[in-house]
Amino acid sequence: MSTEAAPIDERLAAVLPSRGLRWRIRRLGRIARRKPLGAVALLVIVVLVTTAAFANVVAPYPPNEQHYEDILVSPNSTYLLGTDDLGRDLLSRITFGARVSLFVGFFSVLIGVAHGTWWGSVSGYFGGRIDYFVQRVMDAFMAIPFLVLALTLVAMAGASLRNVIIALGFALTPATNRIVRGTVLSAKENQYVEAARVIGCGNIRTLFRHILPNVFAPIIVIATVFLGSAIIAEASLSFLGMGSPPPNTSWGSILSQSGREFLERAPWIAIFPGVAIALVVLSFNLLGDALRDILDPRLRE
Repeated sequence: MSTEAAPIDERLAAVLPSRGLRWRIRRLGRIARRKPLGAVALLVIVVLVTTAAFANVVAPYPPNEQHYEDILVSPNSTYLLGTDDLGRDLLSRITFGARVSLFVGFFSVLIGVAHGTWWGSVSGYFGGRIDYFVQRVMDAFMAIPFLVLALTLVAMAGASLRNVIIALGFALTPATNRIVRGTVLSAKENQYVEAARVIGCGNIRTLFRHILPNVFAPIIVIATVFLGSAIIAEASLSFLGMGSPPPNTSWGSILSQSGREFLERAPWIAIFPGVAIALVVLSFNLLGDALRDILDPRLRE
């Protein structure tokens, strides 16, 4: 009996989740029950990202395939979201457009948050003339509205996917810098920072080893909130003709090309991309609010 029980126990141990994994699953369940809107938003984001990643499989047609016999067809069983003025399937275009919109959103936020975190942490930690100079430069850029600044940079550099990402990342830098600077100013007054200085830690080590890890939670929150803003900005630039050029498909370009011209005759061309933009922006904002409540000790229940 003992010789047969050991292999069975080993097989059960291999199938059943470990104790640490079970604890993490229960903890995620408690967080989801406490923040149901955040959990739903995360699920929507995961579905959208998965759909964008596997657009070739999910989309029923290529995004630019034209069906001349089915122009401006309303939603039906063949074309679930209808077709546009060139006979292109709107569901396929929205699915592939999610790739461009999410790609621009993620990488522009990555650039903006990285640069803003660097300048905000250096400015807040060292203070003095460095802080004064950096903040005056950031104030000058913050005086310009976000979308106007991004539109100006794209107009100067030329409309392309790379330039849109760089322009949006540059436009997000001042706001990130201001938030990170305030958090670093508060964190550097803690006793563990003074202890690190006493034992001989240099400024760079103190900043990256003891301060930045403790301000990482606000950085995650602002990144999720800025994702929604970046996606709206990309759609606005595409709507104005300064976004990703053809043949790339984005939600904003769908609105600017066919949605605006055929709004009265074929309203579904404008409605469905608009719903997609609103859904993803709302999801990122709700996720950011949930992360703020979970990661900030002062807001925990």
